[in-house]
Amino acid sequence: MGRLLKRVPLDFDYPLGKVWKGYLNPYYIECDQQCEGGYSKEYLLLKNYFYHYPLSDQDKKNEVFLLLQPFLTPEVIEERKGHLGHNVYGLLSDLGKEMELNSNWMTCFVCDGHGVHPDYLQKYEDWEQEEPPVGEGYQLWENTSEGSPKSPVFSTLDELCQWCEKHATTFGSMTATKEEWEQILN
Repeated sequence: MGRLLKRVPLDFDYPLGKVWKGYLNPYYIECDQQCEGGYSKEYLLLKNYFYHYPLSDQDKKNEVFLLLQPFLTPEVIEERKGHLGHNVYGLLSDLGKEMELNSNWMTCFVCDGHGVHPDYLQKYEDWEQEEPPVGEGYQLWENTSEGSPKSPVFSTLDELCQWCEKHATTFGSMTATKEEWEQILN
C-alpha cells in the first residue's frame, strides 16, 4: 500500500521523509562503467535513442546507425520506433538477435549486469538491512521507496490516526478519515 505502522521508541528522532539509514546498503558502489543498473553502453545508447533523443538530433542518430549497420536501415528503425509502446527492452533484445549479437550484448561487461562495482559485489549481496529500534511509540512510515518515517512519534494509535487524518495521504493525494486510518494501520 505504501503506508505502514512502525512501533518505535517514544523519543525516536529521525528526520521525516529521509530514508532510514538501516535500509541503505553502504556497499552499493556503482560500476566503473556508469552502466545504470548493469546494462551495456550500447544498450543504453539505443534505449535513450528510442526514449529521449529528438528526431532532429543527427549526431545521436548517427551513433545509433553506426551501431546497427549493416543489419538495419534508418527506415526500419524509424518504423519500429513508432510501434514501441513501453517494451524497449524487448525490441532491443529482438534487434540483437537479428544482428546475431551474443545473448549478453545488453549486459555491462564489467559488473556482469549487477550494476554494482565488482570489488564490492560480495559485501553488497551479504549485507542485511537493519530495522529501526522497536519501542512503545506509534509512527507512520512509507515503503514506496526504501522506507522512511512520515509522522512524528505518538504515544497512542488514536493520536497517530488523528494526525494522519489532517496531515497524511494514503496514496498519492488520497486522504482518509481517522477511522479509515485505524483500519489501515491495524
